[in-house]
Amino acid sequence: MNEYTKIVVLCEDRQQEVFARHFLVACGIEKRRIYPDISPKGTGSGEGYVRNEYPRHVISYRRIKNQMNAALVVLTDADQLEVEERLRALASVLTSQGLPDRSPDERIGIFVPKRHIETWIYYLMGEEVNEEDVYPHFQEPSVCKSSVQELLPTSVINLCRTLRRLRCTVLVRNSNAFCSCILSNDSSSNEFVVTIIRPTKEAGGLP
Repeated sequence: MNEYTKIVVLCEDRQQEVFARHFLVACGIEKRRIYPDISPKGTGSGEGYVRNEYPRHVISYRRIKNQMNAALVVLTDADQLEVEERLRALASVLTSQGLPDRSPDERIGIFVPKRHIETWIYYLMGEEVNEEDVYPHFQEPSVCKSSVQELLPTSVINLCRTLRRLRCTVLVRNSNAFCSCILSNDSSSNEFVVTIIRPTKEAGGLP
């Protein structure tokens, strides 16, 4: 993934931006290639900001995608909605402005943490979580850095689809194994393929 020259991260708040940045860096993206657009404080709903700014960033991405290796990463919390409802809302705001929805070959990835980004982070830190309760914000957003490569809760299906769009190879760490999740796209269908490789002691064991 280090061939990218520009990745825009559109998100609701600083915590989402830090999570996305550490995740992208872990995937091999150079930090200087990441350009965040965070909802300004005191200007209303972060979700509304992301939804309203999404068409502008899609237009910008489509303008440059044939000249440079660019991508658009969007983060928006599901809150009390389902992940698919948030995805439909973003697709709808494009069509309302006469723009086509993102196509499978466009590097536009949408991450939808449910209930919110803190749910994912607490889960990655080993806490028992669900996707209905509201979890406290962290005083220091970078608390997620060491655990950003862990597997996520049930909304991981949407995460895998997002990774496929971004053509990622992700290293996944947990207490039981170190493995490489390789996501690829079958050009004859719209399905994604996840291959998990677990090293054995005979092959050298864990690093």
